[in-house]
Amino acid sequence: MMNIRELLQTRPLLFDGAMGTYYKAAPGVECEQANLTDPAGVLAVHREYLAAGADAVKTNTFSLPRLAAAHTPGWEQLAQAGWQLAVQAAGETGAAVFADLGPAPDTEAVPAGQVYTAVAKQFAALGARIFCRDPELRCGLLDAVGAIKAEVPDAFVLVSFAVLPDGYTREGMYCKDLARRMQESGIVDAVGLNCVSAPGAMRTLAKQLGGTLPLSVMPNAGYPVVTRTQVKYQGRPEYFARELGRLAAEGTVQILGGCCGTTPAHIAALRAELDRLPVVKKTAP
Repeated sequence: MMNIRELLQTRPLLFDGAMGTYYKAAPGVECEQANLTDPAGVLAVHREYLAAGADAVKTNTFSLPRLAAAHTPGWEQLAQAGWQLAVQAAGETGAAVFADLGPAPDTEAVPAGQVYTAVAKQFAALGARIFCRDPELRCGLLDAVGAIKAEVPDAFVLVSFAVLPDGYTREGMYCKDLARRMQESGIVDAVGLNCVSAPGAMRTLAKQLGGTLPLSVMPNAGYPVVTRTQVKYQGRPEYFARELGRLAAEGTVQILGGCCGTTPAHIAALRAELDRLPVVKKTAP
């Protein structure tokens, strides 16, 4: 499997784009259910992103922490199927596979940290060594990362926060403060931003983060246009690739990808931008 730490010493890491908005599950059906009901469809999406040039794919398990917190029957099977499908696709190109853990509800009865830890251990048992997180709440987050590291000492954990264009989460926490806390923890391997914001706004925010950890950006394709029957993202791949390519060229971020509304066309355009950058071997401090 690809060594993420070594790759980041020479060039940026390119993730895939959106699974949920691209796969388009039936209304009222969790996208993750397709791991069992339509494995060929999920596998096809992974393969499209890899063909577009992605170095890493995320498992189709974004909603799994929420499902686990609700004690949804069979969430463990969804995790296993999602992991196996991503590994199958990535094995064809040598790409990395990140276990994708989206937001978990945080209650007194079931703390978010407890949920994350349970889901992470499920993935660790399947062989996962790299994890991607998108927490809405800080509560218990670092405890959960600590539990992952205890279970899998060589794990690579990316913590990514969804923030509005003004840099604040929906709970009123500022992205720069969150990034600093992750930097200071000593157990998080990379930190960044994803979702909600479009590429231009996220580029502005990412330049404020700084620090010593690799930085990640995975913006939406653009801002959503809501109609009576559907939500559309109309951000063009060229705009997406240009804004993120500038961040990579400036050395601001080392990990890039896409969130809601992004497609294999967005990732292919960004791949072309990144391939124009020189390969630079970083020296150890």
